Amino acid sequence: MVRVLVVGEQALFRAGIRHLLADADGFETVRQVESTERVLRTRSAANGAQHSRDDDSVVAAMRAGASGYITKRNSERELLRAIRSSPRAAPCPAR
Repeated sequence: MVRVLVVGEQALFRAGIRHLLADADGFETVRQVESTERVLRTRSAANGAQHSRDDDSVVAAMRAGASGYITKRNSERELLRAIRSSPRAAPCPAR
């Protein structure tokens, strides 16, 4: 199971990503947050695909441990492929 942190300003966007991941095999959404800044404050251990308009936020998120970045322009298939191909997307042990 790949654990995913979903980051996005709009609640509807986050819900859509959460439902997409729930319908796909092998993913668990561990948390949703509305801003990169909040992610950096909480320093979640989950792997994540990240969207941001601010390049500095993307760089900061990658330094804090995010393992990928994808824009909203990508398809559902591309999002799932990006998460699965992330270097840190190895299945997490069951808790």
